[in-house]
Amino acid sequence: MEFMTYLRISLFLIVNSSPSAVFGFDFYRKKFKSEGLIEYDRLGLNLPHGSIIGMGDSNADQFQDLFILSEDQLSINLYLWNRDRFEFTPVQNNPIISHSSSQFIITNVILTDLNHDGRLDVLLMGFKNPSGSWNKELMMEICYGIDGQTFSSGVHIPSSLSSHPLAIDSQGSMNIDLLGLPSSLPSVFKLWRNNHGHHQNSGLNDTNPPFELVDIPFRGQLDCKLPNPHSSAFIDLDGDCLADIFLTCEGSSSQQTYQIWTNSKSQGFTLAREGALPKATKQITFADVDRDGTIDMIFATCPTTDQCSIHVAYNQQIPLCDNASPSTYGECRDHQTLCTADPNFKFSFEPGQSTFSSFSISKLFPGYNLVTSLSAKDFIGTSPVSIQTGDFDLDGFPDLLLLITPHGSDSGSSATPRLLKSLACTISSCTEQEIKDHRRRFIASDEKLVKSLNSITDAKSAFFMDIDEDGTLDLVVQRAAVGGQPGARSVTFLKNNFFNDAFFLKAMVLNGACSTWCPARDGQPEYRPYGVNYPGGSYKFTIQDTYGTRRATAVAQMGFQAYPSPITPYAFVGLGRTNNYIEKLFVGTTIHGPEHVLALEGLLPNSQLVVIPYGNAPRLWSRQLYLHPGDWIPWVTATLAIATAILAVIVGVLHVNEKREDERERRRKAHTINFDAL
Repeated sequence: MEFMTYLRISLFLIVNSSPSAVFGFDFYRKKFKSEGLIEYDRLGLNLPHGSIIGMGDSNADQFQDLFILSEDQLSINLYLWNRDRFEFTPVQNNPIISHSSSQFIITNVILTDLNHDGRLDVLLMGFKNPSGSWNKELMMEICYGIDGQTFSSGVHIPSSLSSHPLAIDSQGSMNIDLLGLPSSLPSVFKLWRNNHGHHQNSGLNDTNPPFELVDIPFRGQLDCKLPNPHSSAFIDLDGDCLADIFLTCEGSSSQQTYQIWTNSKSQGFTLAREGALPKATKQITFADVDRDGTIDMIFATCPTTDQCSIHVAYNQQIPLCDNASPSTYGECRDHQTLCTADPNFKFSFEPGQSTFSSFSISKLFPGYNLVTSLSAKDFIGTSPVSIQTGDFDLDGFPDLLLLITPHGSDSGSSATPRLLKSLACTISSCTEQEIKDHRRRFIASDEKLVKSLNSITDAKSAFFMDIDEDGTLDLVVQRAAVGGQPGARSVTFLKNNFFNDAFFLKAMVLNGACSTWCPARDGQPEYRPYGVNYPGGSYKFTIQDTYGTRRATAVAQMGFQAYPSPITPYAFVGLGRTNNYIEKLFVGTTIHGPEHVLALEGLLPNSQLVVIPYGNAPRLWSRQLYLHPGDWIPWVTATLAIATAILAVIVGVLHVNEKREDERERRRKAHTINFDAL
């Protein structure tokens, strides 16, 4: 059975993988011999520029491109990744989006497919500032993608209050809607409903309004006022692989509250949990911290500037069944049915419990504060600095990337990015209950391995990105540019060259706008639907480690993008050390059909999965698997070829010698006298 599974996967790889991924080797790719974070050159971004405000596969070549906000925050420039030159190259018609005056100061962009045509579009958010003072109206306009390098002129949609709207799929059609507070009705939550129907690919000349304000599809009264900034997200929190809505709301003077509305498909969203967050909570990030198959919260609190702490609030759900546990619902979750909702899920913020861990910044980095936002000297508008998560060492547990600044220093000029490594709890740093519950702790990474990162002292932001799609999470640090405007930046790329005996999985689910190819339209040839940046995707899988222990992991795809924070449009997760394939992977979408989850078995590690949910049932969806060759494959191939050649020579020589010996034996028999016959 396992042999047939491997055979099917091998044939699938041969048919569907790109030549460079399977049959070719990346000999041209830059190699480094030393271990650690190694600084690249500027990779084409040599001159000071604005902020990298988003990333996406604009030209659908399966490499991530950069969208850069200009220094004056009036235009957007696009840089495409050129693998042959190993750098980002500007498109010819930069800037792709431009405003000539301060009537529209860009403060954020959402990159996604808004008209459901399989191309990446740009939703601009910003304010007008004609008199030098800000108002509370956040203007929005859409620039539709045309050919991967050019975009249409902006189409205005109804504006909102200063709290940025959240991108969600409320209709179950994989069209992107917006949830927020419109400026015309400042006290009432509304939905900016996307008017582009499912599989109704509107052209660029469509005169219908792209969005209209309608009532929210919530079952019950939504009593919440979004703060600015907020940490709302569209992400699965109850375990059914269907994205829910997490809202942060204004509470008392320094304490926010949260609400979790679970997704009931066509029946709307239902309030499942609400409560108070710890005082002085900053931006919330979501990840499966302890690798138990549930999404946890990671956030910082700063009651004062010098008293910041990082917290992990663990998602409490029914655990994964082990070999000795029964699979009865309510006791544990069977690995064959990972996408089963737990209606009793909850979060706890009580200090001292194993479900809520805290790590003081002053203990991790004595003499330093945590940077949680950019000042007006660095960015016009609201720009929170959140804790970034990414598994840089591929051990299966997300690590943290954050900015710190010395006590008493200006965070705008002296911030340093630091990498925190996730480790298992030990008796010296955790309680017995935390050890029993397999909780995690964080320590600063080895100074010798991350020296190039720790030496930076003028960082404005930092994030993870797989620059050349080689299966490692690299680091991008945006730094202050000397002598420029507040939005001016220089950039440092750091290559992740850690020697990890571990594997990874990269997965991306698209929005089902097209099948494997989108038809020609608006004078453009057919194209691949890779550049859609679909939010709300969910992944769950199990794999056995080298000790035979089954591990469950949950990953979300683009759950949060309401404020400037470049995030990858795919899910990247380490698998750790393993001798096995991925037992079963569940790919969750936001479709409001009888089935919204695709289950795949026997996936190979070090591969990239692309799922195109084009069709009414998961069995009809397209699946593409790309295998990433390890650095050792060329040497193994060469060794195998040499060994095969040597064996062929030996066999050939022995065959010739045997043939000659047979001929001599035949001749001797021919000359032998048969004395019995005489």
